[in-house]
Amino acid sequence: MRIPLRSIRKQFRTRLQVEQLEDRIVPAWVNHAPVGADNTVTLLEDTSHVFQVGDFGYTDPQDWPANKFQAVRIVNLPGAGTLINDDTPVNAGDFVNISDILLGKFSFQAAPDANGTAYAQSNFQVQDDGGTAFGGVDLDARLRLTSLITRDGAVASLTRARSDSGALR
Repeated sequence: MRIPLRSIRKQFRTRLQVEQLEDRIVPAWVNHAPVGADNTVTLLEDTSHVFQVGDFGYTDPQDWPANKFQAVRIVNLPGAGTLINDDTPVNAGDFVNISDILLGKFSFQAAPDANGTAYAQSNFQVQDDGGTAFGGVDLDARLRLTSLITRDGAVASLTRARSDSGALR
């Protein structure tokens, strides 16, 4: 059986065009990195802080629609005190799921009888649920700082006494 040369050329040309197109296709759904925000938490000595979603300043401005906040990656641990998730100390590199944050399971416990400005600092990255397919990025590119500052638990009070004339002094 003979196949006309014209038919062979047409098949070859069609295959070549398809292969060239496949090399140029770039999916439009590549995930962009979310963005977190720096935060300062102030608490009293010998207390703990339960983290809220808003503490991490999550946004996803480059994706439409925006991807959902999925987790927080702990980059390094604070120099004092302990980060705790679901009654277990957190390690550097651990991810804390947003569900644990929403349920109040993620917290910082200050060390006993310790306080001061810049008491403890920890870096974190926010993660979205957009994934990493086709070169996507699901972690904040910049490390965010959380300063955990404790103050002595003593409460200052102002006492005002009345003079005999009834005026405050």
